[in-house]
Amino acid sequence: MLKNILKIEGLSVLNKKEQESVNGGTGTCAYIMRKYEADGSYYEYVETGVSQSEAFNAATYAGANWAGGNWCCSSCSGASWL
Repeated sequence: MLKNILKIEGLSVLNKKEQESVNGGTGTCAYIMRKYEADGSYYEYVETGVSQSEAFNAATYAGANWAGGNWCCSSCSGASWL
């Protein structure tokens, strides 16, 4: 089937780096979350080397004393929290 797909005019196969760019990378993203304690204090949890969907889901999660935070992929070099 792949051979048939590759015969389609104008179609090209992306290399691994190009695929990661389209997909947000496999293990190239990061996120930060906050966990709040009963006294109102919190600590920040940072995770790197995750997929785009993992980073997005974690950073937008809120519940059970957790609050979402920030996530990044290609913009991680400018993330002050890393």
